[in-house]
Parts: sequence; C-alpha cells; structure tokens
Amino acid sequence: MLLPREEIDLPDIKKYISVVTSGEYSKPNNVSYEVVRNSCISDALLCAKLKFFNSVAKQVSPFLTVSLKVIENAFFVYWKTLEFGLCKS
Repeated sequence: MLLPREEIDLPDIKKYISVVTSGEYSKPNNVSYEVVRNSCISDALLCAKLKFFNSVAKQVSPFLTVSLKVIENAFFVYWKTLEFGLCKS
C-alpha cells in the first residue's frame, strides 16, 4: 500500500503550504515541494484524484507483489539451468 492511512490529509498539506508562504517556516528548496504546492493551489479535484489513485494502488499492489516474485523465480531457474548446461541460451 502506498498510503498507510485511509484518509488523505489534504487540509494539513494546504495548511503547511500557507504557513510556509507566510514566512513562519523556511521554504524547502526541492522540486517535490513546488509540485505539491502548485497542485494544491491550482487543482480543485486533487483530493478526488489522490483517493482514486490510492484505491487503484490498493487493488493492484497484491497482484504486483505476487507477479514480481514469480518473474524473479523464473529468472533464477533459467540461470541455474544455464549454469548446469541443461539448456542453451
């Protein structure tokens, strides 16, 4: 799961951005802050988009975990067969 809690704290993020822009805290010098700040200011549907992404991630995450383990094991078996000369590359 990507987000540990069910609720997305968008009001807290907006509050933090307003506190930083008012000058109470120093402004972070990274691209991530700028992206979040621009998204919170300009996108009225951000909360809905984040909740949708979270629900999709919860449904896809178990599938990806299992399929990546299967692929990892398949490569391991392939390399072991090459090592023992059971198949040719």
